[in-house]
Amino acid sequence: MKKILKLALIAILALGSHSCNDWMNVAPEGEPTLDDAFQNRAQTERFLFTVYSYLPIHGDIGAPSFFAGDDHWILPTGMGNHGALMGSGMTSGVNPWNISRGFQGTAAPLLNYWDGGSGAGRSLWQGIRDAHIFLENIHKPLDLNHFDRQRWIAETTFLKAYYHFYLMQLYGAIPIMEDPIPVGAPVEQVRVFRDPVSDVVEYIVRTIDRAMPDLPLIIDEPMTELGRITQPIAAAVKAQVLLFYASPLMNGNPDFAHVVDSRGVHLFPREDRARWERAAEAAREAIDLAHQAGFKLFRFQEMLNISETTRTQMSIRGSVTEWFANNTETIWPETRAGTAPAGPQAIQSISTARPFDPNPQRNRVIGGVTTGGNGTMSALAPTLEIAEMFHSSNGVPIGEDRGFWADNFEYRHTITTIPDEGNNRYLLRVGERTAMLHLNREPRFYANLTFSRSTQFQIWMLTDADPRSVLWHYNLMGGQVGGNANSESFSVTGYVNRTMTTYRSDITGTPGTLSGPRFHFPIIRLADLYLMYAEARNESLAAPDATVHHFVDEVRQRAGLNGVVESWAQHSIFPGRPLTQDGMRAIIRRERLIELSGEGKRFWDMRRWKEHRTEEVKGWNAIHGRNTDDFYQVVTLFVRPRQTVRDYLWPISTDAIIKNPNLVQNPGW
Repeated sequence: MKKILKLALIAILALGSHSCNDWMNVAPEGEPTLDDAFQNRAQTERFLFTVYSYLPIHGDIGAPSFFAGDDHWILPTGMGNHGALMGSGMTSGVNPWNISRGFQGTAAPLLNYWDGGSGAGRSLWQGIRDAHIFLENIHKPLDLNHFDRQRWIAETTFLKAYYHFYLMQLYGAIPIMEDPIPVGAPVEQVRVFRDPVSDVVEYIVRTIDRAMPDLPLIIDEPMTELGRITQPIAAAVKAQVLLFYASPLMNGNPDFAHVVDSRGVHLFPREDRARWERAAEAAREAIDLAHQAGFKLFRFQEMLNISETTRTQMSIRGSVTEWFANNTETIWPETRAGTAPAGPQAIQSISTARPFDPNPQRNRVIGGVTTGGNGTMSALAPTLEIAEMFHSSNGVPIGEDRGFWADNFEYRHTITTIPDEGNNRYLLRVGERTAMLHLNREPRFYANLTFSRSTQFQIWMLTDADPRSVLWHYNLMGGQVGGNANSESFSVTGYVNRTMTTYRSDITGTPGTLSGPRFHFPIIRLADLYLMYAEARNESLAAPDATVHHFVDEVRQRAGLNGVVESWAQHSIFPGRPLTQDGMRAIIRRERLIELSGEGKRFWDMRRWKEHRTEEVKGWNAIHGRNTDDFYQVVTLFVRPRQTVRDYLWPISTDAIIKNPNLVQNPGW
């Protein structure tokens, strides 16, 4: 038995993060044992970091959220920025992209978090096993004080629950591994069954509740501990779990009603509307705890001579990319890239023509793929559907706006000259030509999307008093610095994800790269939590109340928009929409997709709502368009296979089911 434990430990350490390698470097001569791993505080903390190292990366093109959904696209294999993606070493981005294209399968599932591999890193079951090992041995180090011991137990307990939750989001019903399976257990004990979703949810919630009291409210040493689990993080994840459980994918989904294992156990739950009320209570508790810890919606406060238009832009952008010392909104920051705690995997991109500068050394053309601290890809191209999703400047969908868009919606893809009116001088190149779609849009449209003839303010510019000569502007057409020229790194749709570009970056070098401070990708931020609560609260009532409107309006007001009741009453062809449950449901869902655009949340939300991804991937004619008239032609870049029931859940690999026949495959696979 001792020999088996030694071999198991060696395997764990070999697959762990750099922390494990450090531990191996200082281990005594001979074979390492569990006693060695927990011989003192320092060694035990390294094992804790091993348990942390299994956290899936969220802010990375290899995560499911950026390419496995329908909000970003890249060029086909062998062309353009797909080649750049491959050549950059960031090949994991191809796996979720292939899922979006319909290439997922059971023989070798892509992003295989069940078994590990195919872009998913290690199996999350292995992470749960390491958490068990930690909890079984945390009593051993004699120099570990009681406070830290209890905190580390709580952190590991939470991580064990979170790994179950992540697996449940992807696979639905999963085995509950509350306790480790003993080494040498009989086959019947090893061949576990998938537990019903209801049981899994209750286990996760119970486990998070058990961890909560011993977690800190805030991180006192952010330089060394940022990203460690806190009470607000745990409460926010609990709210996520219960929202997922209450949503259509898991709440009486008829597509899963027939899924029964060999014991006759139904794995997916029947509908229960009361789950929404429970989710709302959990989200409200998480909000209150976040407020207690000092979190609030980020607003740009620096004393610069800038317009209110630009200040609003900075508030929207800073809610995602402001560094941790100033960011009041990010509840759970991602602090790892790969398996090293070295900052976020922030996906940034820039291709720009620098405006006129009296210094001839700075008055030059800039372009190319850039790194803003962590590696970037201009391959991260939002689709035309995303561009059309944002509201009008009146804060309602452009298809129901009674103002400018009432006369111009059907002409949204036509070309127009940018007029010098309203806020245009701070957002666009006045006097130049662009698509009608780019006019009279809400502030988040310009804060989240880069497109040809759009402009951008960076913090070192200090003032926007003369926008034409100060702001960066973008030229993304073929043959231009940011378009399809001599580089593969251009946007295939004509749009670039600006959400991940920090306003503290600057362009350096020739032909120019974007460099700046690291920022921590927000796994969960306060606006996300506000909208979770509004959604759950709305679903729990017969009609939305003032509380539902309040939390949506808080997010909108930071984005420079009026509240939903006022906006719809004054500007929508459906003025009463915010007053009904169905109408408010549509509003809240769209608010989530807009507010969290470019952050990888759309993929998860669309699945839990059972909303079909778009089949046709559309964009501008960015591959061939070398002038305004040719560029602004809508083209279909790809037609995805029609979405079916199977696309809502990941498949369990054929190999895993052969090894354990008690596992039931997900519907459609």
